[in-house]
Order: sequence, then C-alpha cells, then structure tokens
Amino acid sequence: SRIGAWEVDFYPGPQGCLAMKVFGNTTFFIGYDATQGSTDMDITLMNTDWESIEDGREYDVSVKFGDETSWDIEMTGVMYGDIPGLTIYVEADSDAARLFQREFMNELNMVWSYNGAELGDYSLKNSRRAFQSVEACQTSYRTAIESVSDPFSFNGGRNPRDPFSP
Repeated sequence: SRIGAWEVDFYPGPQGCLAMKVFGNTTFFIGYDATQGSTDMDITLMNTDWESIEDGREYDVSVKFGDETSWDIEMTGVMYGDIPGLTIYVEADSDAARLFQREFMNELNMVWSYNGAELGDYSLKNSRRAFQSVEACQTSYRTAIESVSDPFSFNGGRNPRDPFSP
C-alpha cells in the first residue's frame, strides 16, 4: 500500500513487512524480518554511490530523530545485487526497537551520518501511518502463517495408507 511517499509491502526474502521510501539516491527500509526464527526489526539504507561499502564489514553509524538524542549503531555492509547498503537487525520486542520505532514515528526528520559525514537528512512525513501499516501487515502475515495446516498430516499416528507418513 502507498502512504504518501512510503510504500508498505510484504517482502518474501525477509518474510516480513517493510516500509520503503526513496530519498534521492538513498532507499530506506524499516520493518520486520522473520527469517531467524524470531521477529527482528530490520533497518536498511541502500545507496548506489556507496561503492566502497564492503559486504559483511561493520560500520559505526549515527542517526538522530528530530531533537532526540543521537543513536550510535553498528550496521553491517551488504550488497543487494549490485547496490551497496547498510543494515541492522534488532530484536523486535526489545526496548531499543520500541524506542527507535517511537522516535521514527513521532519525529519530523532523521539525520544519518558516518565518520562525521552526513549520509542524509530525510523527511519522516507520514512515517507514523506508514509504520502502523507495517505493523498491520505483519500481524496479518503472522495470523496467516499460524493458521496454515498441513493437509497431508495425519493426527492419529502413522497412517498405514500413507507412504509419506513418518
């Protein structure tokens, strides 16, 4: 779904819902990743100009939401095809994830920097509605996954007529 300039969708790779917004050459994602057996908050920035980012290398990055205290976070260099980026996964139920989410939803802008160089000053217009849509999408996905049953399972033990039954 589209909320202002934010695009919210389910992504099969991370098995989660994310909000995405393009800021010039930078694409920003925030949402959920459920590939590690638990649900993590996924925060990713990608930029075609960041050619020197090394896949797997750790980068100390800062982000500041409005007039809140700056966050110092360690992000991992990643390559999405031929597009370099930075990503971090934070346990979704953690205090840090909830605070990050609250600041993201309540402030008007976010400023990202690395080694004193500004990576971008990005508008958070409609970020509250976008992240609420991410949460609704993720809840819907979890409900759908939990309701799926195996039509080939046999609850009464081994089914002698089923050669696939354990």
